[in-house]
Amino acid sequence: MQTTVQAHAESVHSTQEELLNAVRAVSGELKAALGSWQNDVKENNRGLRDLHAELRSQAEALLAISQEAGRLNRLQAALAENLQLVRAADTLEQTLHSLNAAVHLLTARTSPAFPNPGQGASDGPSGKKAA
Repeated sequence: MQTTVQAHAESVHSTQEELLNAVRAVSGELKAALGSWQNDVKENNRGLRDLHAELRSQAEALLAISQEAGRLNRLQAALAENLQLVRAADTLEQTLHSLNAAVHLLTARTSPAFPNPGQGASDGPSGKKAA
């Protein structure tokens, strides 16, 4: 019986050694995998920080574009208003030219005829001097 117990103890001890070696091997593999995983996480965090900075930059650019679009809309409205004023001024100028032409025509019709160069100031319409 003693030999059986001793054989069994040796078997248990051998199994414990094998198990301990297996645990050490798995622990080493886990430690290496964990180290690799930590490095990957650090790289991902750096990439995310860079991405966050780029997204922030793009958001600021979009905000600036949005503000400039509002400014552009105001300028466009001012230009449209100015164009409308220029058209109104052009219409007014054309109206003034037409009125000026009408005044010249009316003046020409109502003013006395200019004397002929051969007639004197006292000559009448018949061309004879008044006595």
